[in-house]
Amino acid sequence: AFVDYVSQEVDDRLTLYRNDGPDGATWTFTPVPLDAPRPGDLLFFRGESADRITHVAFAAEGDSLVHSTVACGGVLIEPWGPGTRAAALRERLVAVRRVEER
Repeated sequence: AFVDYVSQEVDDRLTLYRNDGPDGATWTFTPVPLDAPRPGDLLFFRGESADRITHVAFAAEGDSLVHSTVACGGVLIEPWGPGTRAAALRERLVAVRRVEER
């Protein structure tokens, strides 16, 4: 459900309202160049045989990402540089968004 929601909403600038507090908080998803993610940024990947977004991960320290994968049994932190199991995701990266409080 999360991937479906986010893939429908990815555009130049998305505003998300959170109603945790009395005034709520406003968050923006700011576009970031594909080659410049920082830890905490959201990474959006197209499917292997589809143009739509089918996978979302968080960028992590040291050229790693945090994501959920059935192949490895759930949520994990793993490198995605050349020669790693997750390296194939780089070719499928279509958008990076930085979540910022506004």
